[in-house]
Amino acid sequence: MCIKIFPKISSGMCSSYSVMKVLLKHTKVPLSAHVSTSPVQLGLMTRNCAQTGVQSGVTLNNTTGEEYLGTKKSKPVVNHKPAAPKEKFSQDILEYLKSKDYLQPVLGFLPQKILKRRKRNIDVLYTVDQDVAKKVVDLIALDVVKGGVPVFEANPGLGFISRGLLAAGVQRLFLCEPSLSLSQLSKELKNEFPRRIEVISKDLFGLAKLDFQDNQDGGSRVQSLFCGVHSKEWHSDPVMKIIGVLPSLSFIRHVIQSHVFQTGIMTYGRPEFYLIMTPVLYFNLTSKPGDGYLFYRSTSVLFQLMFEWHLLEKLPRAGFLPWQAKQSTKKWAKLTKVRNVDRDCMYLVKIIPRQDFFKTVVSGDQLQPLWFFVRHHLISRKSKVIPQLEKWISGCGPRIIMDGMTIFTEFGDLTPQEILSLFHKFVSWPEYPVCPFIASMETSFMKMESGTDIIGKDSDDEAEEEEEEEEEDDES
Repeated sequence: MCIKIFPKISSGMCSSYSVMKVLLKHTKVPLSAHVSTSPVQLGLMTRNCAQTGVQSGVTLNNTTGEEYLGTKKSKPVVNHKPAAPKEKFSQDILEYLKSKDYLQPVLGFLPQKILKRRKRNIDVLYTVDQDVAKKVVDLIALDVVKGGVPVFEANPGLGFISRGLLAAGVQRLFLCEPSLSLSQLSKELKNEFPRRIEVISKDLFGLAKLDFQDNQDGGSRVQSLFCGVHSKEWHSDPVMKIIGVLPSLSFIRHVIQSHVFQTGIMTYGRPEFYLIMTPVLYFNLTSKPGDGYLFYRSTSVLFQLMFEWHLLEKLPRAGFLPWQAKQSTKKWAKLTKVRNVDRDCMYLVKIIPRQDFFKTVVSGDQLQPLWFFVRHHLISRKSKVIPQLEKWISGCGPRIIMDGMTIFTEFGDLTPQEILSLFHKFVSWPEYPVCPFIASMETSFMKMESGTDIIGKDSDDEAEEEEEEEEEDDES
């Protein structure tokens, strides 16, 4: 009967569901008023819809017993229960802080963000253990006091290391504390030692941002930060000492770039660093070709060519906040050297630019080409040496083969010294002054001057993003 009333119904619609749908559309009469569907019919309708790939939308009102037939996609059931509030503190951190009697008077000054475990993107680390701070001061005091140069402490926090440095004899101490709450403690310390302390409300490890802002508006933020430093020649003794807990490699990358272009902090001379860092950051800087692509990157090569470093001591990780959340070790499966590292410790490392750098590594006029050479060719560690260099100078392959390399040699297989040696040969070839390498380098520098690449991504940033993606995959 329905087919006679609606002759345009196709044969594919000759089912109880399709007929009811058409009746509902054309008659505009509630289905529950004229159509009675037994449970058996309801089951048949649902089965027919499943066979034709159509969502039935047939539901039964539990209150009235009426049935409703719709064609729209069913909406997921929404749970209207209020979401549980996120924890503002990690219980184990609070228990640790409460176990230290000397921390009770200053607990109110600690920023909330450091009282909870963080998975990644830790932008600041503070020393909260007096015993750890004393050990740090005992290890570095003699070197820090030597020379009487200004001493900068990044993120002094509760001031445990600061007091130790003052007791050791530091006469000019600059406390760089951007936190409003913790800067109050630094100002209280300045009131005790008004002639020996200066409080600066800037993030010393955020020099890249300050330098970028100065380039954009012609400001003098970096200059005001180091207003107490007198410039020295590169081959002279260190011009300043910098102490702090390093949260990431961004500061080191900026110092490398400042060294290359002789801007910012490196225009004053050679600074000496005493940095506390995680084992992962340490391996990023000191890794070798066999340590894997997640570590051996352009920053590793440039750092090892430009700086000398010494691992002074391993410190307990618990003495620094915030603590890091436990992460999957899946991505370290093939990296035995890193997998076996004790994640419950921090490394105290002394770092100083090479005094003879411009004599034994590269001359001043070749420093920027070296930086571009390393950075460009290590974007992918699997880049083959000969094909890459032949893009710059055609037919140079046989010269490289004579030096012991093959067509299969990759840049990621070369040590920093081997890359340096290859660079010196590359710039010594007669074709170098007119090859496309120089034009490409100048284009890259123009992008940096325009601000599109000054804090841009490099191969190391991409590697960190890959690590974060792997962590997210592991968590899901």
